[in-house]
Amino acid sequence: MTESDSPDEKVSFLFITANVGTLFENLSGLAEAWTREVTKALGSFYLIHKKISDVQVWDFDKKQFNPVVGKETCCGNLKSRSDICKEKFEQGYFPDCKWSRKGYTRARWKIRNRVFEFVNIHLFHDDNNLVAVQSSPSSYSKSRKRALRFILQRINSDPPPDNNFYCFGDFNFRLDIKALIEEICANSDPLVTRSEEDNGILSMQYENGVAGSNQPLLKIERKLFQCDHNLLYANGNFEKLRMFNVESDGIELKEFEYQFPPTYPFSENSEEGTEYMKTRCPAWCDRVFLSPLAWEWLNADASDIEYSCIGEKVCMGDHKPIFLSFQTSMDSLLVKDRPVV
Repeated sequence: MTESDSPDEKVSFLFITANVGTLFENLSGLAEAWTREVTKALGSFYLIHKKISDVQVWDFDKKQFNPVVGKETCCGNLKSRSDICKEKFEQGYFPDCKWSRKGYTRARWKIRNRVFEFVNIHLFHDDNNLVAVQSSPSSYSKSRKRALRFILQRINSDPPPDNNFYCFGDFNFRLDIKALIEEICANSDPLVTRSEEDNGILSMQYENGVAGSNQPLLKIERKLFQCDHNLLYANGNFEKLRMFNVESDGIELKEFEYQFPPTYPFSENSEEGTEYMKTRCPAWCDRVFLSPLAWEWLNADASDIEYSCIGEKVCMGDHKPIFLSFQTSMDSLLVKDRPVV
């Protein structure tokens, strides 16, 4: 966040969400692109311009705001921190996973007297393409929605003033794969290969049906989604995929319109920044959502709103970072009839 000297000038906000797991797997190949396209800081971090005064952070144990002074870096175990609320999901939310490191964190800030809560979310992925195609919505989608409802219940049990909160992260939202396949392979029945040991499905292949063609329309395995990209997105047009991007429908959050391409799974080869891997169907996994009241505030008082991705043409790992930026006046950070301190 940055501030101009005059209270009549604009205050700029920039929210970035980035799954940086592959950055640490290939530091030499991706670090340069990251520092060029984003910043030199990774993970959860908050940068507030030194000109902005009256900044406080919430203590979740003492239930009070404390002044923010100087700079602080916290690494390692966060259990002792009372200015961060961190919780991992219980095993029951993702029964197919042996253990879960997925969860969320909450951090609550007050600038002048307007309160912002930032909720960083990481939901479970589609572990097996062959499971994801069995139902619509998939069992993975149902688990993610159940976990997201749990987070929203947690927030509603201890809401920030004005319910001004922002949820961002790797939601791992996927397309309705079953419905997508029924659309693009409508005239083809799958050739199913099963295991001799337990009769489980090993692969599904949809034939082209064009005379003289030896290339299948689509081949699916546990971690393979091999399809002619022209069936999914021709000339960079992802409108066909958007029809099946429905996992976020019905949630109690708001989102600005976006035109950026699916954020996952991009190639991790530093020379292939715009190419998708053939492991999963491309999807808009990384998102920024707002509470209904935060949505109302931004639409009423904010300007220059931009919701897009970072590093669209260069390799940033398997996920593209997403950002939401906007400007608002200093006066809009003052909530009427509420003390500044």
